[in-house]
Amino acid sequence: MDKRVPEVRFKGFTDDWELRKLGETSKITMGQSPNSINYTSNPNDPILVQGNADIKNGKVSPRVWTTQITKTAQSGDFILSVRAPVGDVGKTDYDVVLGRGVAGIQGTEFIYQILIKMKLFNYWGKLVTGSTFESINSNDIQNAEINIPKSLNEQKHIGNFLKHVDSLIKLQIVQLSLYESMKKGMIQKIFSLNDKGIPKIRSVHFGGEWIQRKLGKIGDFSKSNIDPRKTPDAIFYEYSMPAYDNGKHPSIVLGKTMQSNRIRISGTVLLINKLNVRQKRIWLVEKAGINSVASSEFMPFTSSIIDLSFLKQKMLSNNITRNLESISSGTSNSQKRITPSDILKYKIEFPSDKREQAEIGQLLKKVDNIMILERKNIDNLKIIKMYYLKKIICIT
Repeated sequence: MDKRVPEVRFKGFTDDWELRKLGETSKITMGQSPNSINYTSNPNDPILVQGNADIKNGKVSPRVWTTQITKTAQSGDFILSVRAPVGDVGKTDYDVVLGRGVAGIQGTEFIYQILIKMKLFNYWGKLVTGSTFESINSNDIQNAEINIPKSLNEQKHIGNFLKHVDSLIKLQIVQLSLYESMKKGMIQKIFSLNDKGIPKIRSVHFGGEWIQRKLGKIGDFSKSNIDPRKTPDAIFYEYSMPAYDNGKHPSIVLGKTMQSNRIRISGTVLLINKLNVRQKRIWLVEKAGINSVASSEFMPFTSSIIDLSFLKQKMLSNNITRNLESISSGTSNSQKRITPSDILKYKIEFPSDKREQAEIGQLLKKVDNIMILERKNIDNLKIIKMYYLKKIICIT
């Protein structure tokens, strides 16, 4: 019979692990939703945790409150989602009321890390039931079989090590959020003009009011027969997400996107990448068919009076989707599509001096590059966490 041990262990521990039920190692409380008429938005009332929406970055994030107390969990307990998506887990720093979509678990840090692994490696996926939505019940959780070290000291070593990795990830996430807030503040100051057309902050080397023009007055599109499937630079990202592609192909995407092979595309897309910036071009990609990019074509936007790095930042700072939809073609939301002529009607404000444009574009690009590095660090730490979860914890 194979030994029940993980691949990697801390020095000094050699005993087999033992098979236990989760309910034998931890206190489990299934949630019970209060009556919805008792929900409030008053932070002085008890916090209600209903499901995955109340857990962010591994922590309970208060969103709804209630005056009716049903089932509860205490500060420091774990919250497990029992309805789709099943198995998401976080910790609570507050005493909370448990809704029907969650369970409260009192246990050690080692048990918490096991719960994380159970989610990541689809343990609960084998148990979920329900034709309308996935769910697990009290028996599923109580009887979930886990392997644990016989030594409490080994459990502590594993739990504390993985907790340390979690702390590093959270620190990087906080750092990233600080840079995101900083950039948001910079954009608000740089692109907000007073009634005289002057930004709130600007370099001491430049003066005078900014000007407003339609894109069609500062440049134009021309068709180009480039197949995005054969163009390595043709990679698209959702506008609602920060442009993140290792800094090689930062992009602006208008509207929602869908995955089509290795290209996400829907409606019209603006793409700026390093190659095109050197060529003083922005590429416009017209609407492709569902699950196909065969009908897509690139349309380069060229301009001699505006810096493209500035234009990218300026357009990302605006609500492009909403603004363009207001001038887009079509009679209904389902039929609307943004055409090159729509884009050319779009108005932007910019400095008349191209050197100021370039300075602003490069400044904001530097912040973007820092955020890209922060995201890489987060991704790398998550890979490390996944590796150790696999190597030093065995579930069954």
